[in-house]
Amino acid sequence: FIRHVVPIVGGILSGAPKEYAHLQNSIKDFPSPPMFRELMQNLSCGDEGKGHFDMDPVVHMNFGSVQLYLGSAVKPEPEIVTDTETQ
Repeated sequence: FIRHVVPIVGGILSGAPKEYAHLQNSIKDFPSPPMFRELMQNLSCGDEGKGHFDMDPVVHMNFGSVQLYLGSAVKPEPEIVTDTETQ
């Protein structure tokens, strides 16, 4: 539906068929839900790139045409410097 009907109807209703053709191409080129979740899980974030994302399971909506990706940034534990390490 979203790959065939939406670009045609959206192009007709908006008068901008090229933009809706681009939508179809971007959907086609987007990674699969498991692959996108893995890409997000493996991203580095935070100070010096030492953090990461803890991703929730993917929520599929609208008969699988829409996915919701939720994740939380996880910061690394700060290093504790003891007196013996500074001397």
